[in-house]
Amino acid sequence: MIKRKFYLEKIVKLIDTEDIKVITGVRRCGKTVLLKQIIDELENRGIASENIIYMSFESSKYKNIRNDDDLDEFIFSKTNNLNGKIYLLFDEIQKVKNWEVSLNSYRVDLECDIYITGSNSQLLSGELATLISGRYISINMLPFSFKELIQYMMKCMKKLMKLNYLNSI
Repeated sequence: MIKRKFYLEKIVKLIDTEDIKVITGVRRCGKTVLLKQIIDELENRGIASENIIYMSFESSKYKNIRNDDDLDEFIFSKTNNLNGKIYLLFDEIQKVKNWEVSLNSYRVDLECDIYITGSNSQLLSGELATLISGRYISINMLPFSFKELIQYMMKCMKKLMKLNYLNSI
């Protein structure tokens, strides 16, 4: 996994701020990887793993969460007995109907820091702008830069060289 330093540095500055962090971008540009790198950063800061809730709505694990009521039931049951700030990370949140209503209520009802990902077209629709207007910061991700591409290629080359060496023994 290549660290997306450019985006990670932007996000790190926003940790524990009130704004919802909205990460958008084309498919396969690294939004999910960035969320997992945010989780690593939180754990490195000593945040308890039970206070970090990550949900990927592309996973069958959450296929029964179809709307804001289902999401609320799940989140409030997971956070009921937690102490301290809660970190909510939702991957592909646009798959949940009326998700904006839930996120807006979490900002009021929970001591939390919220991160979401999704596609540009569906996530930043008029509905989002209306319900959480002025309460989010949008970060648009792009696929690998040339520098990141070289880093990735070097990493692959090292693995390949190691494999070739092991096969020659």
